[in-house]
Amino acid sequence: ADPTKVRLVPATIHKKGTPKERGEWLEEIVKSTKAIAALNASGFNDPSGMNWASKPMGLVIIEGKIVQNYDTAQSDTALGITYDGKLITGDYTGAEMLAMGVRSAVSFKPQLVVDGQSLFTKEQGAWGYQPRSAVGQTADGTILLLQIDGRKKASIGASMKDMADLMIEYGAINAMAMDGGTSAFLSYRGETKTISPVEDKRGRFLPNAWVVTE
Repeated sequence: ADPTKVRLVPATIHKKGTPKERGEWLEEIVKSTKAIAALNASGFNDPSGMNWASKPMGLVIIEGKIVQNYDTAQSDTALGITYDGKLITGDYTGAEMLAMGVRSAVSFKPQLVVDGQSLFTKEQGAWGYQPRSAVGQTADGTILLLQIDGRKKASIGASMKDMADLMIEYGAINAMAMDGGTSAFLSYRGETKTISPVEDKRGRFLPNAWVVTE
């Protein structure tokens, strides 16, 4: 995707008519933003498996404003995209991200590819096989949105090494994982490309997403 057309958008938090506050399915975010493509972004706290994604975890920057900060003592990793389309990953504070001209950012982990080199050269310790999502950038500036199905007979999922290898195969020089598991969802031109690992084909509610717009 054109890097200047990729941005982070928050889900509309629904309150009325629901048992508790919830985020949105990816298809709802796509419809409201008229996105060409969309990929889930932030993780959210869900210790009981009953959280409805009303609040993302960690750093969130939207349209050049910190809408949620994070404890930098945790050394969490952030991925940001600047106004001129450069993808940045690493241990940065929200203020540092803004100083670099970041328009959109979330914190998650791990980094997959840095300066063209995979950070997962061995399968051991590669976080197991799960549905996965990731964002990367090629040398010519193209933004890559990658999602792998999992927990299905047709696809057991991917390890972080698999994701790093795929990103490099597609030409990424920098890439980082987004929230995985049942949150990993991808849409392209109005069609959900993910085969949901849960009963609901729409997947799970999400707190935000990366979208590609006209």
